Amino acid sequence: MSIKNLLELNSSELTEFFQSFDVVLCDCDGVLWLEHVPILGVKETLSTLKACGKRVYFVSNNCSGGTKHVLNGLHKIDENLQEHDVVIPTQAIISFLKEINFDKKLFVLGTNAMKKNLIDAGFALTNTEDIDFMELMSIYKHGNKHDEDIGACILDFDYELSYKKLLEFMIYLNDEEVLFIVGATDKALPLSSKKFLIGPWYFENMLQERTNRTSMRFGKPSSNLHKFISKKYNIENPSRVLFIGDSLDQDIQFGINCGYQTLLVLTGVTKLQDLERLSSDEMPGYYINGFADLDLLIKNNLIVTNGAT
Repeated sequence: MSIKNLLELNSSELTEFFQSFDVVLCDCDGVLWLEHVPILGVKETLSTLKACGKRVYFVSNNCSGGTKHVLNGLHKIDENLQEHDVVIPTQAIISFLKEINFDKKLFVLGTNAMKKNLIDAGFALTNTEDIDFMELMSIYKHGNKHDEDIGACILDFDYELSYKKLLEFMIYLNDEEVLFIVGATDKALPLSSKKFLIGPWYFENMLQERTNRTSMRFGKPSSNLHKFISKKYNIENPSRVLFIGDSLDQDIQFGINCGYQTLLVLTGVTKLQDLERLSSDEMPGYYINGFADLDLLIKNNLIVTNGAT
């Protein structure tokens, strides 16, 4: 499949494109903002898409500040957006645990905000700080567990991650009955256009290798997140959904896996030359310089009346 630059389409082709989807799912970091500062023009673009009758929702792998943190960023763009408009992996994890009537403790490598989301949902968490390292080594050596009530281990971004925490996580995963759940699976977490933090993918990969376990993923590009989104937003026809993102591995691959149309923006982690390494089935359907360019394309080429193009 060949990728199309939206800026090179004529008015007829643009009209066909904008009429081909009803729902827009949009990543946040690198698409709507950089370093928590909205990118110029995104506010107008969001307003124009809604004026065209599009349902717009936001899908982020960032669980570190919880749903409210993402929503606070979105309120800089549109103060009328609600929590219902936002999806993060924590929500999908909570939904899954409730569906299986999970009633044991959780061992969580994540931020305090993520832990609070899980506690607020009614789940009990074990303390990840209350054990001496040498005691933990003895437990590991004798094939025991620090907390016998642990039923699931959850891995996400944890800025206080330590060798001790990873070791305890691994000890619990040696029990096949303990669920291995992962939120974000990103390799890199952007701080700016040129600076990135190490993402959870590396720790997930290491733990899978050491325990011979396969994780259950709930962030992009997982099928579990797809199921959650489809149910939450009542999406029946994925081909009528456009996913907009800046990451090839997370956003675009997620869109492809779900059967969505895909639009890559070049304001985040991906540059145009990165497309050269992709096979045809990994290629996004379209690309554009930035999310804000959609506003100009619509206004310059389409007639918007009564919520339709």
